[in-house]
Amino acid sequence: MLPVVGILFYSCNSGGSSAVDKDGNTVTSEFTKDIDLPENPCELITKSMVTSNYDVTADKLELKDDNSEGHSKYERCSYTWKKKNYKELKEKRTDIIMNSMSATKKKGSKKTSMSDLMKMESPVNQVEVGQFRKFEDMQSALTQFTNFHRVPTKKDVKKLNK
Repeated sequence: MLPVVGILFYSCNSGGSSAVDKDGNTVTSEFTKDIDLPENPCELITKSMVTSNYDVTADKLELKDDNSEGHSKYERCSYTWKKKNYKELKEKRTDIIMNSMSATKKKGSKKTSMSDLMKMESPVNQVEVGQFRKFEDMQSALTQFTNFHRVPTKKDVKKLNK
């Protein structure tokens, strides 16, 4: 399965392009950009971009444009296309749904749940951009990025489980 590409755009419109990370190191970036929102995410990705990077033809792509009027940090634009084993994956998903919804289970059969469905490979590939958020300063952007992309420690997991 191709990972869903969700791009968060970190922008600084006041202050510099440096921040302090959790270890006290100064982090700088030359890749900040001040943009005027709203910006339609579908203007940032095209069929030709997808077809030039993935093994798919333009006629197989389906555009999904999740945009509302005005800027929303939830706006996104994606292209999807069926995988080569689409039917097989779709049947597996249907089986899990039917099994999890079935009131009567055969004795000895493996019980499935909707979480099993969430763990399954999707029958479609997807490339997505959007969910842009504008930050007032680099420190806010760094903190948000660190929170989203760090792997929790064992101590963090124990605390969460409490």
